[in-house]
Amino acid sequence: MVEYKASGPKGEPVIHKVPGRLKWNNITLKRGITDAMDLWQWRKLVEQGKVNEARKNGSIVMYDQTGQELTRWNFTNAWPSKLTGPGPNAQTNEVAIEELEITHEGYERVK
Repeated sequence: MVEYKASGPKGEPVIHKVPGRLKWNNITLKRGITDAMDLWQWRKLVEQGKVNEARKNGSIVMYDQTGQELTRWNFTNAWPSKLTGPGPNAQTNEVAIEELEITHEGYERVK
């Protein structure tokens, strides 16, 4: 939102509010750690300065219990801005989680 000052019909000050530039929050995904290296290889492209090569379009899809698609969000020009693995803690028996933060240039709900 952007505010700008103007004058009303009788010269009184008026503040108008209009939409400004769109800003999108990053997408954060979490999963139990696996032996798959795909996310780490994707992040490696960014570390090597190959951000344009790393940019991908994708979707986040929600399914019901029968496997039917309920909802879909499509995002564009995304790249992994942060990827973290689990912290070492031998005193717990919790599932090890890795977390991916994706920076993107927009998303829309299409279903």
